[in-house]
Amino acid sequence: MVTRRAATLSILFLMLIPSALAVTVNPQSQQLTNPKDQVYSYVFTVMNNDPQPRTLSIKLDEFSTYLQDQVTFSKQQFTLLPGQAENLQLSIQPHGLGPETHTLKVGVYDAGQQVASFELLITVSGTPVEDYKITATAKDTVVGTAVPVSVELGNYGNIIGYAKLVLTIEESGSAVGSVEYPSLIQVLPGAKLPYDLVYTDTLKPGFYTAVITAVYPSKNVTAQSQFSVRLEEERQRINQGSDLVLTFASLGNPPAVTYSLADDNGKELLAGTFLPQTGDIVIPTSTLAAGSYMLTLKLASGDQRIIIDISSQQQYGKLAVLAAVIIIILVAGYSYRRDISLRIKLYKLRRGVEQRQALVINLINRSHRLVDEYSLYARSREAGRSARAPDKGS
Repeated sequence: MVTRRAATLSILFLMLIPSALAVTVNPQSQQLTNPKDQVYSYVFTVMNNDPQPRTLSIKLDEFSTYLQDQVTFSKQQFTLLPGQAENLQLSIQPHGLGPETHTLKVGVYDAGQQVASFELLITVSGTPVEDYKITATAKDTVVGTAVPVSVELGNYGNIIGYAKLVLTIEESGSAVGSVEYPSLIQVLPGAKLPYDLVYTDTLKPGFYTAVITAVYPSKNVTAQSQFSVRLEEERQRINQGSDLVLTFASLGNPPAVTYSLADDNGKELLAGTFLPQTGDIVIPTSTLAAGSYMLTLKLASGDQRIIIDISSQQQYGKLAVLAAVIIIILVAGYSYRRDISLRIKLYKLRRGVEQRQALVINLINRSHRLVDEYSLYARSREAGRSARAPDKGS
């Protein structure tokens, strides 16, 4: 007889069983050596050791999908009751495989989580050849933005390559930053695989070299690409008669700055060179007329362009006069509208008074008529009484 304590321990044991042990596969692996161009079949059993029913599915591992056109399954989704098992058949017709051991890994999934797996190891004899290539192109960018690097991995050998990428940024031969990308990349024989990298650390203005290394298990291959980081094109607005002042720090502390200032037609008007020991960079724009100019700064990191808009005081005076006229018009218009509104209100008030006066006069006239009518009535009535009264003398 099972005691209560034993039952409790059994329940706790079941609760402590890892989810991976709730479903088991037997056998877990099989081997196939030097296959011929024919169909091979293998059976593996999936067992549900969980006290609850499970709906399971199977699919190939990410790095086994290159074999998916050669593989078929008897069933890819099924439900197992507690203690129930399912025999699955895997059929494969291998062809065109390189001289190495290929791993066909089949995962068993429950609600999107892998709970078991089966592996078929396919060994093909021959002489392996490893021939990997890499190309890279880093694009120029501006300060404060990421550096995009386009990479292409090529496999010109006869076996599969698995690589991780490392991006190193160098300035004058010295590393200033490095990023290791953790994703493992599968490069099939004959493939040219594009891959995009991004370097997000901030770089000051200058010339750099992006060094990209593909790390394979037995060898490394490297590519380089030069790029520049520059300041973004700016627009400066100054008043006529003022000089444009820049600092070496704002330009990344270059060893020297050579400038050229041109008008809208591209005609050079000013030019010169500044060194850090001379202090700030002062462009003598005070001698220029109002208008737009293009300032080109030649730095070690490349050319930097600044559009300079020079506004005259006369223009500001005209704007001020125009603004004053607009204000006067607005005030006058407001006063006119207010005067019209008052006039309308006075007219309505006067009309109201006149109407009330007419009403009073009408009431007075009516009162007079009523009094006259009453007096006439009273006299008529008095005369009637006198005519009916007897003569006291007779």
